[in-house]
Amino acid sequence: MASTSGKRCTLSIDQKSEILEALKSKKPDDVAKDFNIGYSTVKKIRPNEEEIRKIALNNGNLNRKRKRESPNEEIGEALIAWFHQMR
Repeated sequence: MASTSGKRCTLSIDQKSEILEALKSKKPDDVAKDFNIGYSTVKKIRPNEEEIRKIALNNGNLNRKRKRESPNEEIGEALIAWFHQMR
């Protein structure tokens, strides 16, 4: 298994996509070593493959590390529209 320093590692959408591509041809142990992350991190990414790929296709920012949703979508959309209008 990969030896990590014990610190939390937050991966971007782009990095997660690369890991998913590597999992097609390699074992999770090997992928964990290649990316210098823990085996459990690799195993947690695989079940979310569909969501990660959807975010990568729909959202232009692949450097994004967290997916946060507004608790009130209507206000969030109105705020974004107002912000773009004020530019």
